[in-house]
Amino acid sequence: MPLVGQLARMIEDEAAKPDQHSFLMATAFARQIVSLVLREWPETLVRRYEASGSGHLPRHELVRSIEIMSMTSARDFTVPVLAGQLNRSPSTFSRLFTRSTGTSPHKFYVDLLFGQAANLLSGTDRPIKEIALELGFMSFSQFSNSFRQQWKMTPTEFRKQAGPYSLDGPANP
Repeated sequence: MPLVGQLARMIEDEAAKPDQHSFLMATAFARQIVSLVLREWPETLVRRYEASGSGHLPRHELVRSIEIMSMTSARDFTVPVLAGQLNRSPSTFSRLFTRSTGTSPHKFYVDLLFGQAANLLSGTDRPIKEIALELGFMSFSQFSNSFRQQWKMTPTEFRKQAGPYSLDGPANP
């Protein structure tokens, strides 16, 4: 999985920077690695949790829930709908997902969504409004306000501070 190695190098680059923005970027990259590993690694290499008595989601449900999250726009995401797609009640799904990942489904989704936003802002020169609409926000202002809550800066400030990134690592100035 060469992409995992590239993401790991990006985490290493971010870890060398002392600011909060870098910590959040490293966290977003780490979540992408988790998603890739769960989806791609052979089941024999990933610890399996059986639903009965373990208190965790079975591996296939965890992978499927993350895949659904990564394909769901901000305007369409709700935990009850996600739980229903996995034939679980919202409360059972939330409890099992939180035990499996250490974070609630909603928080995981928000981190995933704004990780995608960060990647698009730092890796493309597309207009911010276009990125906001692609991710499913109803307006630029809704995206900007939510982004500021997550990253403690506006999307424009983030783009300026992040500089260009690619899957090959940081761009050389």
